[in-house]
Amino acid sequence: MYTFRLNLKRISIWILLLTQIFLITSYFFLQVKTTKSIIDTKISFLKSNEDVKDVTPTYHTLNTNIILKSVNTRRNFIDFNSSLCFKNGTDLPSMKISKEINWKCKCLPGWHGNDCGQPEVLWRAVIASRKPIKIKGPRTFERRLIYLFKVDKFSDHIADIRINELGSIVDLFILYEDHGSDYLQNKLDNKFFKEYQDKILYIRDERQHLWKRVKQYLKNLRNDDVILSSDSNEIPNKDA
Repeated sequence: MYTFRLNLKRISIWILLLTQIFLITSYFFLQVKTTKSIIDTKISFLKSNEDVKDVTPTYHTLNTNIILKSVNTRRNFIDFNSSLCFKNGTDLPSMKISKEINWKCKCLPGWHGNDCGQPEVLWRAVIASRKPIKIKGPRTFERRLIYLFKVDKFSDHIADIRINELGSIVDLFILYEDHGSDYLQNKLDNKFFKEYQDKILYIRDERQHLWKRVKQYLKNLRNDDVILSSDSNEIPNKDA
């Protein structure tokens, strides 16, 4: 009886050992087959929308007419009782709380005037002039700002700062370079200032003849449009 049990135990051990060997061998062959399948598989990459986007530059040249946008100023003001307040310069949350008793615009720090529409820079300039200046109420349309300056390989970093700083308030950037140079054009063709290219007019010309050429392509210029020009090392104040 003892011998029978001993033999049965040995048989069980051998069966367990053979089972383990079989499982290990099966796992090994399965891994080899999977690896070979991965190696033989042809890898392909899907193109994203970014890869197929149109890379055609969108800046303007003198080959096309340019229509400047006209924006009604009324959208920038809000009525509080009998007061017309400039949204960006008015403490709107405070005004809404006291709407029933507040009949005047409450200006944010850095803003002045009855409608809170004069920024600090303008207000200080008026005070410094020591002359009586009557500021009229809101005009029908916003004044457009056209900024003209030269760009070359020595000033492109300044141009980058200017456009990124003023891009939200300037309606048209007129960028020019001298005859015989294509530095700026190559930069624009390679998506320089890509976020604001629809606001850029590129010209290759001398400065003294520039505006005379440009204005004939701006079809809806108004007398109150602001034309700004600055030296290569100047960066205008956005708040001014």
